[in-house]
Amino acid sequence: MPENSELVDINQAATMLAMKPSSVRARLYREGSVWGLKPLKSPNGRLLFLASEVRGLIQPGK
Repeated sequence: MPENSELVDINQAATMLAMKPSSVRARLYREGSVWGLKPLKSPNGRLLFLASEVRGLIQPGK
């Protein structure tokens, strides 16, 4: 996992993307990513996204 990077879980990413967490999970299951974002897997099995990448989807070019 990248050090010094803010990570968000599926629930937080869904909120940032104005989606339901179940929709994020379904998209990950079907396509392996959410609009090109691939999650990292923590040692305890949780799927985490880099917050900067999620923000990049909602604020392109920043």
